[in-house]
Formats: sequence, structure tokens, C-alpha cells
Amino acid sequence: MAIESLSLSPKERRALLRRSPILTGAPDDALDQLVAAAEVIEVEAGTVFIRQGAEADAFFVIVLGEAEVVLEGTRREEPVCLDTLGAGSVVGETGPLVGEPRTATVRATSATVLLRVDRQAMLDVLADHPSLAEEVWTTVARRRMEALLASSRRFAGQETGARHWLVLAVTPLRLPAGSSQRLSCPGTLFVVSGQVEADTELGWTMVHGPALVPCIGPVDCQAHTDAVVSVGPPLQGLGG
Repeated sequence: MAIESLSLSPKERRALLRRSPILTGAPDDALDQLVAAAEVIEVEAGTVFIRQGAEADAFFVIVLGEAEVVLEGTRREEPVCLDTLGAGSVVGETGPLVGEPRTATVRATSATVLLRVDRQAMLDVLADHPSLAEEVWTTVARRRMEALLASSRRFAGQETGARHWLVLAVTPLRLPAGSSQRLSCPGTLFVVSGQVEADTELGWTMVHGPALVPCIGPVDCQAHTDAVVSVGPPLQGLGG
């Protein structure tokens, strides 16, 4: 069944965008920029609006309707439904920022209305609002650190204490493509996103984020793409 055309006021759009964890603390003028760039789209049941492996060119807020998040399988594996989403859910906000392919498919399971925000609009807003950019990248970096720790046998069972402290210690630094930076590493280089070549103890090493690399002392980093990095204490055992 089709949804009748829906008109959202700027106030309603702003409230929907604030549902994103990375925009909760955004100032009104920054949200107004995103509101002006956002578009309302309507899709039928069965429509894929995020495709696993595709370029992350936008993020979405579900205004009305429902969707499912699916991990596509290989020829020998069936797709797996990871989650179901309803009105108010924010979908795919990290991918456009880090410039990485989509990690799952999102498909409408009913007639659905979406608020779509283009990747470039988001990047423009962050460029115009440095304090918001710092908050957003800190949130993204800490999410990615948490995911890496959760996948480690050493840290997966530590819900508090050291694991929590390590996540909160992440302070991201943005490196534009082609730039170089010397970092003082107390034990670990954390490449949040992008592609960085780092002069580690093993020599020059290409690192694709998200990744953790043991490093102690000054470390020269060359960004081959736009990248975000951080440094932290030693994290022995993360590869195990």
C-alpha cells in the first residue's frame, strides 16, 4: 500500500536528524544546513536503499514504515537478517563519513518514507562547524574502537574497566589526503578510517582503517586518502 505524499516542516526534519547519535549535540545552524539539503523520498516495499558493498553516499532517517538490515551471503550462504528498523531509526550515518563501502543491505519491508541526507552535505556542515566535526569524529572513533575491542578475545569480556577507559581515551586527528604528520605514540596507533602509511618498528607499513598497530615513540604518518587516526597505550593481545 502506497504512502500518501508527506510534507515535513523544517522543525520536524530537525527533530528527526537529532535522532542520530552523531548529531545529538549539533547546533541549530548546523542542523538547518542539513535540513536545507535533506530530501524526503518514498519507496515501495522490497526496495533496497542501501546495498552491501556499494558506495556510502548518504544516510537516512526512517520517517514512516519499516526496513530490515541484511548481511548478504555468498553463493553457498543464505542472507542473514541482522535487525529490523522502524520509524525514527537512523541508518548508515557512519559510512558516508569514513568513505567505506556499505557493510550490509537495508531493504524496506513496507511502503516507507525516508529522510535522505547526502554525504557531501554532511561533510560541508562539518567543514563549517569545527567543534561539531570534533564531536562527530570522536563519536565515530570511539564506536570503532569499541567494535575492535569487542572482536578481541582479550577485551571482549571486559564491559567496564580497562575496555571503557581505552574507548574514552580515543582522541581523533584528521589527516587530509597527501598530508604527513609525526605522532607521539605511547603504545598503539589507531587508524580510525582511511589509508595511512606509517613508519612503525617494522618499517613503513600501509594500514587500512579501522585497525590497531603497536607503535612506541615518534611515528611518521602519510595519509594516502583522507584519514582519521588516534594514539593510545599498548594493547597487547588485540590480534589474538
